[in-house]
Amino acid sequence: MIVMLPIVSLSAQKSLVLYLSFDGNLNDLSKTRLKGKLEGKADFIDGKAGNALLFDGKSSVEIPHDKALSLTQAHAISFWLKWGGGGASWCPFVAKRSADGANYQCWVGSDKYLITIMGQRLCWQRPLCLWVRIGFLNYDV
Repeated sequence: MIVMLPIVSLSAQKSLVLYLSFDGNLNDLSKTRLKGKLEGKADFIDGKAGNALLFDGKSSVEIPHDKALSLTQAHAISFWLKWGGGGASWCPFVAKRSADGANYQCWVGSDKYLITIMGQRLCWQRPLCLWVRIGFLNYDV
């Protein structure tokens, strides 16, 4: 199961392109007001701060394509994640791909996290059942 909780700096709110607080809904609190749609089953639960979304391993939140999510300028992506274990294969939990597969993706495997940004890969061991803040910056766009 994957539990996610987004994190945002109040000073950065004016430039946000997507902010899902998971406080009982999938409303985007950024200026773009994109609509999230739950695919499968997930439950809103208490999180690190506020609420979080508990996924069943088969579910996802789908955000339809919007050019604001293509992130053609320098950007940062940040969220809280708590992995409960299980699963033998890689599972994407944040992804935005272009036709050639570029842009950004975050994956969780049976014992590792993997982030790819514009074809560059970063992989590291992950702790089980602990909240981990994951964030990355991309200045080379």
